[in-house]
Amino acid sequence: ALACAAELGARTYTVHSGWVEEQYATSALLSTCRDLTVEAVERMTDWSDGVKICVENQNCAERKKVKCAVSVEQLHYIADRVPTPVHYTFDIGHANVFSGDPTGFFRSLGPERIGVCHIHDNDGTRDSHQPLGTGAIDWNGFLTAYLEAECDAPLLFELSREEDFLAGRELLRRIHAQARTR
Repeated sequence: ALACAAELGARTYTVHSGWVEEQYATSALLSTCRDLTVEAVERMTDWSDGVKICVENQNCAERKKVKCAVSVEQLHYIADRVPTPVHYTFDIGHANVFSGDPTGFFRSLGPERIGVCHIHDNDGTRDSHQPLGTGAIDWNGFLTAYLEAECDAPLLFELSREEDFLAGRELLRRIHAQARTR
């Protein structure tokens, strides 16, 4: 898949780290899961051919699964152990469910290391992929942080309906226009 992504000219390739069934999840097993993710990402960088390898912050609210990379610390653990640069896929909805402060999560992750942002909204309890502006995410705060950090990661809408995408795009345009006039 990575070779295909490179051949197609992809700029990023998102890696979803491992998970453990809830009934078996121990800190030792989750640590092993993170270490195996490190090994896999390290091998992938040998084949990346210029494509940024991005480890995604995972959805911590998925039923009966405990993910090994949901926090900033867990993501840094993985990236810091791979000798070549590893980036992040920042999923704002996952960050909102995990911490309730996706903008703080974004800043702590390090905007300079973010290769792509998955954007959608939710109420903070589950990964519902709601249209932007219909949930609990502070889009003004996020876009301000994104612009202040001069982040150049693409904003990839994770929405299922065209009208939701168009409304979300308009919301971000309004916020961006307001930020430029300040």
